[in-house]
Amino acid sequence: MKNILNFTIVLAILFGFSLSVCAQETQDSLLHQRVTLKMVDGKEIDGTFFSQNEESIILTTRYGKTIIDRKKVLSLEVSSYKGLYDFKNPHSSYYFFGPSGFQIRKGEGYYQNSYVGFNFLNYGVTDNFSIGGGLEMFSTLSGHPVWFLTPKLGFKLQDKVHFGTGIFMFGFEDEFVTLGFSALTFGTEENNFSLGVGSILDNDQFGENPALSLS
Repeated sequence: MKNILNFTIVLAILFGFSLSVCAQETQDSLLHQRVTLKMVDGKEIDGTFFSQNEESIILTTRYGKTIIDRKKVLSLEVSSYKGLYDFKNPHSSYYFFGPSGFQIRKGEGYYQNSYVGFNFLNYGVTDNFSIGGGLEMFSTLSGHPVWFLTPKLGFKLQDKVHFGTGIFMFGFEDEFVTLGFSALTFGTEENNFSLGVGSILDNDQFGENPALSLS
């Protein structure tokens, strides 16, 4: 009986030691990595992993060292983002005015409002094709809506060179105008430079007075 008891104690010590080593290895592998904590209430917290224990996880965020109660954490994920800033550019496919060569990724999208009345939705159907459209609010309320439609193709030509092209259609009742556009972007999603060109696609006006953009 004494030998069995001693053996049980040794096993317990070894098991506890192995758990401690695994926990330390996990903590060491996460040290200084960017992580995202998904919370029980649905919120997300981004930061750089600092340390953890049974009660809390400590991240370095823009506010300094932040202590998070483990009971409120649903999961911890290592961020795939490797850029210079706290988070990746959420809107790299478009500038304040005009498109870039970057494309909306499959399954992602955004809502855009301009001057209160202009409302757009854009969605990535594939990693290379997106579709967008919308309505002008005040004309829609009057019963004569001004509408917009803008499909776009985008391709990665080289590591830091992207090309996008598409059309922008807008219409009112039975009349509509179609504009073609293309953009060549150099750089990353966070720091880039784009050259763009656009023109009316009407047969009588195609190529006349093209619009050029520098972004």
